[in-house]
Amino acid sequence: MSTDRTAQPGVLTPQPSRWGRFRLIALDVDGTLAGPNGTVSARTVAALERVERTGLRVVIITGRAYPNALALWQQAHLSAPLLICGGALTLQPPAMEVLDARYVPGEAVRAALELGGRLGLTVGLLTKEKIWVTKPGPLADLLRRINVTAAAMVTVDTLPEDEAQRFTAGTAPVLKLMLGGEPALMDRLAPELLDTLPGVVAVRSMPEFVEATAPEASTAGALQALARNMDVAPDEVIAVGNSDNDLGMLRGVGLAVVPADATPAALAAADLVVGAHHFEGLAEFLEALARARGRRPGAISAQLRGVLGSGVVSARARDLSRHSYDAWPVAVKWRRQHKSPYRPEAVVRPRSREQISSLLRWAGRERVPVTP
Repeated sequence: MSTDRTAQPGVLTPQPSRWGRFRLIALDVDGTLAGPNGTVSARTVAALERVERTGLRVVIITGRAYPNALALWQQAHLSAPLLICGGALTLQPPAMEVLDARYVPGEAVRAALELGGRLGLTVGLLTKEKIWVTKPGPLADLLRRINVTAAAMVTVDTLPEDEAQRFTAGTAPVLKLMLGGEPALMDRLAPELLDTLPGVVAVRSMPEFVEATAPEASTAGALQALARNMDVAPDEVIAVGNSDNDLGMLRGVGLAVVPADATPAALAAADLVVGAHHFEGLAEFLEALARARGRRPGAISAQLRGVLGSGVVSARARDLSRHSYDAWPVAVKWRRQHKSPYRPEAVVRPRSREQISSLLRWAGRERVPVTP
């Protein structure tokens, strides 16, 4: 898609008529949707809901545990799965069904616990249900705050013996492990930690923490797998992120969007730069996206032609008018008076069971009503 990188941030520079081709938008929470205080503005929540109503599925992505992402999902009335713990876990609300999970190898969990004990670090182990930490204190409190989970935080001395043994033996289903200390200490120890943890991908995620996930767990990989399961092509995806750990998902999609205060690497990967977070740049982008998709004529018929072929889909005015009525007397009266209670956006004449199945799958996925 052609964009103008020199345009004023927050302005949609691609042709509005092309926004209808996108079917999924994936948005990072930390630093992108949420500001430094970890909250998402009411304007952004409302804009997410407006975008979802246009038929563009909204996917929330976070490196944290799921409570904050689930709260946003509920507030914006979304429908797509959540990508949690940097892509290690894919959950489908509201039942929180596990669609995919990538666990940290047991040897890495054992190594992290040994390193934490030897170096005096706090070790945090994230599972689907709770966060396990080796000791209470400021770093455990920080993990609690950033993951918005007070009741699920437990320490080793409160665990039943059999459960504690599962963690120390490396057999617990750990999605992410974190080693933490004071920033100055982590500056000194981070190189050793990044090189020592076996069989994981480790990064310095915050001044206080090094975190690690399974090598096959990544935001990009989880997003690609989800898109495939939803029958969405890579060029039908918009990815929105702000930092270096978002680069994987920003590459290989139809449109990469970043705020103006993103990292230099993220800015270099962007197709479109929008306003900075403190200027509500992302909310402005989402509002403009909803307007562009909402006013685009023929969006549904165009998508249907892509699914079923052009020969069975019609958006001609004559066909739409003829199928605005049924045989009930009141409908016959409306037709004689040239009144139409509802005008369909497309008329489909399937020629096979396979086309009927494809139509209904598409309609269910895109939440478009079908009248037989």
